[in-house]
Formats: sequence, C-alpha cells, structure tokens
Amino acid sequence: MTNHSTKTLLHLTYGLVRSKTLLLLSLYHLTCFAQDRSEILNWFDLITGEELFISSDIKTIDGYPVMRGQHPFFPDDKFYRSKIKYNNQDFYELITYNIYKDELVLYTPNEENTQVKLVNNKVTSFSLANKWFVNLAKYGFSEVLSQSSESALYVKHTKKMINRRRGIVAFEKKESFFLFHNNTYRDIKSKTDWIKAFPSKKNKIEFYYSKHGDILDESPTNFAKNLFNHLTKEAK
Repeated sequence: MTNHSTKTLLHLTYGLVRSKTLLLLSLYHLTCFAQDRSEILNWFDLITGEELFISSDIKTIDGYPVMRGQHPFFPDDKFYRSKIKYNNQDFYELITYNIYKDELVLYTPNEENTQVKLVNNKVTSFSLANKWFVNLAKYGFSEVLSQSSESALYVKHTKKMINRRRGIVAFEKKESFFLFHNNTYRDIKSKTDWIKAFPSKKNKIEFYYSKHGDILDESPTNFAKNLFNHLTKEAK
C-alpha cells in the first residue's frame, strides 16, 4: 500500500492526513482513493461544488465569447508556484488568480489538466508572482503594497467585462487603493483622501503630488506606494 503521509489542499479539506509536507496532487495520488475518473471528479465536486477546465485560450466566460488573447486572470494566464495559508496552515501549490470573479484556482496535474476552485473563506493569504495578498472581509483578496508598524497600503485588482462588436467580450483592468490607518480602512481615490488620512501631512502630500505627477500618470501603484512610504517613514 502506498504511503499517504503527504498533504495537499484537497487532502486537508477532508482531514485525511496531518503531515506538514505539501506535494502537488497528481492523478496517481487521486487514484489511491478513487477507482475511475467519475469518482475523481466527485472528489472535486465535494470540495468546491465546481470542476473547472481552464486553459490559456479562453473561449467563453459566463456564456459570452471572449476576444482572442483576453482572460480574467492576474497577473497573466499562467499558474504560479505559490505559498497559501489555507485553513490556518501553510501550503505550496500551483495557482492562478481570477480577478474577474475574485477566485483562486488550484492546478491539479492529470491527463485532463483539471483545475479546482478553492473556497475563498478558507484562504487567509497567498503569494503570487512575487506579490503578497491577504483576504480582507470588506475587500476580498488584496495585494499588500507596503506596511509600517501601524498602517498598511493595499491595492485591489479587478477586471470587468466589456462588450465588443458582435457580442464578443473583453476585460478591462482596474486598480483600487485603500489604506489601513488609525485602526480603520479608508478608500484612497484622490489627494483629498490622503489628506483626510494624514491631516498633519497636508503640505507634504500636496508637494508630493505637484512634484511627482509624472509618476502618478505612468504608474498609480508606484505613486501610491512611494507616497505611503514617505508619509509613514516620517511618522516614525
């Protein structure tokens, strides 16, 4: 009998093993518990209620044909080796992040290249493409851009579906910033919001905006991150 001491996210869901070691779930591992493909798919259904088949060539989303080259993932349509805190335990898996639906998808290599949607409320945090995300009750999965001892700056990555000619759809990416400061979360959409969060730094915020407007135009993320670091460094 094969040793089943290794653990995956799927194993954790069922509480089948307790080991801290995580290996990718292969078809071989699955067949230790199921005799045929139909039983394997039942495993996936029990975990997520949904079996997903995703490739880099997305044909349809929610029944709509998708423009060639378009996809709902971040930062691209690849799977990344990622660290995930799931059910308060750490794992290393291949995942991708669907920012259109705010869902993580786990890659489970088998002959069907099946992917499984993870349960959002069991995910505390994860890394993806050298970025760190946390799961916040108000905002869902959010990237941590920078943090100090008392404050943190986040960005929420989303995509919305937009209509093109003949009913074909594409995706438009959006980044929304928010701040945790003084024990509260605050959306950051403008200079005014920064000043409300740091009223004693009003002059410095206004000067920063006037001096670094080019960065704001080129990369709102870098602008927000640099401004936050500038303000919180001086606050120490």
